[in-house]
Amino acid sequence: MAQAIKPRHEGEYLQARLFWLWACRLFQPHTAVNRVGFELNDAKSFDDVVVRYREPVPDGIGGTTTVDYMQVKHHATHRGSVTAESLVDPAFIGATSKSLLQKVLDVQRQHAPDGTGCRFMLNQPWPIDPGDALSKLVDRDNGHFRLNVLFDGTTPASEMGKVRKAWREHLNVTDEELRLVLTPLRLLVDPRTVEQMRDQLNEALVMAGLKPVDARAQIHPYDDLAWKLSAATSRVEFDRAEVEVLMRREGLYEGLPLVRQDARRLGVRSFAPFAMRLEEETDALFCALEHFDGRLIRDRTLWRERVYPDLVNFLQQHVQPGSLHHVMLEAHGTLAFATGYAVARSQARVVPMFNRVPWEPSNAPSAPHTPAWTFDQHPGGKGNATAVAISVAQHVLGDVQAYIERTGLEVGSVIEATVVPQPGRDSVRDADHAFVLARDLAQHLRLLRPSLPRGSRLLLFASVPNPLMFFLGVQAYALGPVELYEFDPNDSDYHPALRLP
Repeated sequence: MAQAIKPRHEGEYLQARLFWLWACRLFQPHTAVNRVGFELNDAKSFDDVVVRYREPVPDGIGGTTTVDYMQVKHHATHRGSVTAESLVDPAFIGATSKSLLQKVLDVQRQHAPDGTGCRFMLNQPWPIDPGDALSKLVDRDNGHFRLNVLFDGTTPASEMGKVRKAWREHLNVTDEELRLVLTPLRLLVDPRTVEQMRDQLNEALVMAGLKPVDARAQIHPYDDLAWKLSAATSRVEFDRAEVEVLMRREGLYEGLPLVRQDARRLGVRSFAPFAMRLEEETDALFCALEHFDGRLIRDRTLWRERVYPDLVNFLQQHVQPGSLHHVMLEAHGTLAFATGYAVARSQARVVPMFNRVPWEPSNAPSAPHTPAWTFDQHPGGKGNATAVAISVAQHVLGDVQAYIERTGLEVGSVIEATVVPQPGRDSVRDADHAFVLARDLAQHLRLLRPSLPRGSRLLLFASVPNPLMFFLGVQAYALGPVELYEFDPNDSDYHPALRLP
């Protein structure tokens, strides 16, 4: 019996944690979140979490929204995928009579008769079937439907023509009415587990000045509180002041939000899905998703010709001299490095964020170990370039040497830099530690420069957290020519990325 009801409980936990994640954003003015509701009946079937904004925010397709209606669908296994047919099959959402599209039609006619002003979001964990027409229709960035692809002018016998016909007949609507139904719908692939949501919620709670949940605790007070509130009253909806009163009463309030209110929040994104909501978490967002298939760039030349120039333009536009900026780096390490490199000579304070927390070094940063690194030099082959294998999150030397041998990369030697005491997931303790690691590594490489061939390039292969890559980028002007390499876990191989300068 316990195993039978486990999926239902997990779905309830995910819903409660999504609610509290949004409630935490009430404490961050830049999000524009005004009120957050739980189990509201405003939009039937999209009532798990409701988010209202103080003023209209971008909806991801050129319009704006003032309210988001969210539904959380949990699947107990990973055995399924989403197809165009799933959207007209009631079983996909655990229903017996109405499909997802039929439910969207009902709420669209009530809340968005012209297709605008709000969004209906389905958060569910199954991937979209890459071989199905739906994979061409749903935007992986924010889950909206590419209506220009669906309504592409093709005949009813075409791939998209068949989808249009099936959906239109299922809903008994015209093409124009189908457009209105799909415009506010967002199909979000959200594979986060209960434990992953627990970790992310803890980060958000700390940022909001609320009490995080001890990792050793069996009981999660926020899960329990959300459902008890729902059982006790017909309407659970809060603004910031009301959440603060509730948290004080429950003993969960700890103090002022961690993020300074005068900081301008910027975002740099090159992969999804966990970065999908950066639009609501930042004042300005640089998004490079269009240039990537997963973590692999579509064409290597895009790093130099599009991604880096566009990043520099974005930072020049949004980084203001004399101001404080927090940068959320949901991106490849190359972009974290490039961000630091691009702002190094600005007159602004730019601070990277890690797990939504600003990593700003103190005035006298120190590391828990001295020295912070161990360095070794290994022979390469013929070539002027020097490879630098930087092991922080995990050891990389073996993979780097194998890549050099397999590709014939012209490298004269390999410098191995290993964090002390050893690489690991938690080997970088805080902002001070990250700053010292970047500073000491850059100093070692600078001192090494005179012994290297004149004008030679340093090839950086790094397994490090993004704040450390950012700080290393800040230091990189003194390193001379560098080239960064990205490791793609999908093919377990390195790929050349960006050359600087």
